Amino acid sequence: MNMKDDLLEQIGGQGDRRRVLIIDYNHLAWRYSFSKATGLSINRLINGIATTIDTTVPAYTIKQIVRWSNFGVNPTIVCMDSPIKSRKHYFKNLIEKETETVVTAYKGERKPPSGDFIQGIEIAGSLMANGGIYVYKQDNYEADDLIFACVQKAKKDYPYL
Repeated sequence: MNMKDDLLEQIGGQGDRRRVLIIDYNHLAWRYSFSKATGLSINRLINGIATTIDTTVPAYTIKQIVRWSNFGVNPTIVCMDSPIKSRKHYFKNLIEKETETVVTAYKGERKPPSGDFIQGIEIAGSLMANGGIYVYKQDNYEADDLIFACVQKAKKDYPYL
């Protein structure tokens, strides 16, 4: 028997059934921004000016994350992109040397995000962090870059999940 088997035997069949969730938030945000989800918004006075704020992306993504987390039962980590302007330029130059058709494979045809989309992501990140969800975002890193580090940390912090 190994150590993990010994520990499972000690806690019995009623072991912890939770799971650690590590979510690429921007993937989820893009999914909802281009879905047929009903647009949601709120009106707020900002510096005395009536302003409409699009809440479509934060509303739908946060609801989905809460469901996945079993309403907070499962430890949840959300990784968010931080723009890396040099990365796309680097890959474009590298790939152009090989073949022109591959250039569009690295998000080349994706439309640039709108201001509402960016604002929605910022709102969602703030709401999730204030609501107890671990939110990781680092300058010059995409969510994919952070996920590996989060998996390693989750293995240490939650070795039985």
